[in-house]
Amino acid sequence: MEQIHSQNTSFALIKAMLVRKVMVPELYDLMSHCSKLMVTAHSVQVQKLCSQVFMKFIIDYPLSSKRRQQHLDELVLNLKYEYEGGRLSALKTLLKVINKWPINALNEQCQTFFLHFTLRIANEDSIECRCILFDGLKHLICKIGNSEYLQLCDYVIQWMEPRISLNSSTIKIASASAQVARIMLENRPLPWKGKN
Repeated sequence: MEQIHSQNTSFALIKAMLVRKVMVPELYDLMSHCSKLMVTAHSVQVQKLCSQVFMKFIIDYPLSSKRRQQHLDELVLNLKYEYEGGRLSALKTLLKVINKWPINALNEQCQTFFLHFTLRIANEDSIECRCILFDGLKHLICKIGNSEYLQLCDYVIQWMEPRISLNSSTIKIASASAQVARIMLENRPLPWKGKN
């Protein structure tokens, strides 16, 4: 997949396998490789192709909840990737997952996405990555159910509580939680205004 002369053929074959829902164990390893390549590839084109294939896999391919969780965990871990281009690719893919996933599936994953987004906001230096993180949070909180939204509100309230001892990490999380609270209040000010 990394070799330029065979990329189109490789990705076309993978997409065809996913569309036809070919059930072979090697496909899971291939998707793990795509998830890594989506972040580590130097070519933006390869990152985009990997993202498309991964999206098709995670949304349409028949997966057990355990297997789907494993692949989502890989994607979320890529938010901490060392280089900005890789983090951007992972963030854009995660934003697509949030936008395309059905609400029930998103409700199940919303805490994981929310916690990782907030931690990235606290630690992210890239302005472009921060913009996508904020955008992802907006889409997430507008789509999830009321009870899930209220659980996320509880996290933010806990993070904003006064602390006896302050260090750089508690200051970062307090700052990030204030930014997240602002996004939540601007985009979904009253819990009963969201979708169930």
